[in-house]
Amino acid sequence: MKVVIRMNNKFKSKGFSLIELIAVIAILGIVYAIIFQIFTTQTKIYSNEVIKNDVQNSGRLCLNSISNSIINDSNNTNRPDPNPTDTPEAFNGSNFQSKLKVSSSNGDYWYILDKSNNQLCKITTIGNKNIIANNVEDVNVSDVTISENSNNKIYKITVTIKKDNYTKVFTTEVSLRNGEGL
Repeated sequence: MKVVIRMNNKFKSKGFSLIELIAVIAILGIVYAIIFQIFTTQTKIYSNEVIKNDVQNSGRLCLNSISNSIINDSNNTNRPDPNPTDTPEAFNGSNFQSKLKVSSSNGDYWYILDKSNNQLCKITTIGNKNIIANNVEDVNVSDVTISENSNNKIYKITVTIKKDNYTKVFTTEVSLRNGEGL
């Protein structure tokens, strides 16, 4: 809106011209575009950090659960079996991979990788299924022989976790000393 005031036979206008308004709108558009770009970049960074955190937590859960099972049940006469062949029947199939069998005073249980859901599960003798972690790509538990004369037994645990495009491999070793687990 322009107000025209007549002063000394000259017209003087008050207000903004169309050019000034267009310039302000253009500057505001640039500022909004920069703010939007910063916002979307921060959102992507946050999402990536959430994925990395989820992968880290899943890897730690897997390693802790398996290593605690090996340590806590190693006083039994049976050693953990990293290559079990006697998986419970309900979990025999192409979608399930048996990764570890642990015999304890409370009965046997297996760590099984459910490939259809990428879940690591702990299965009891009666078939109870406890999900340990999601996004598990692979689990490997292996015996590491120190020397034939040693009573020490070491189990190497490797867990691969994959979520979206982020993959991380976690590794730890559990040592049973002085004949524990024999």
